[in-house]
Amino acid sequence: MMMNSQRLCVVRDCLREWLNKSYPDEVDAADPRGEATLIRDGFFCGRRFRFPLHQAVWFVEEDEVKIRDLQGNVLATLRGEEIDQAAESWRVECGHPRPTLSIVGVSNEDSQPQEAGQSAATDLRDSESLPMPQLRAA
Repeated sequence: MMMNSQRLCVVRDCLREWLNKSYPDEVDAADPRGEATLIRDGFFCGRRFRFPLHQAVWFVEEDEVKIRDLQGNVLATLRGEEIDQAAESWRVECGHPRPTLSIVGVSNEDSQPQEAGQSAATDLRDSESLPMPQLRAA
């Protein structure tokens, strides 16, 4: 199951894809102008996105995105798989891979835990500038 922050990235990519496909002549159609957290009865329920000519709301529980024009007219309603498919199309079109997280301390070669004292730097690509914690024997 995806965490809300991961799903939020998918929803953003979905919106970019829908806006760029629906309005190819509008250069900045998918440029975000603002984003807000939606709270109902003290609980997180979604996000509101603003674009130059559109607005959208992602409802978390329903896993639904409603896209509206600035007059409030509903232009599209996307759900579950539709959101995933649009986001994947955006990533493929832009050459962005699906987001992944590296697990520090697990070797990429054999997926076995590293021995104490062995540097984890081999697992972290592009992280030469980050200080590495020193492991100490107990």
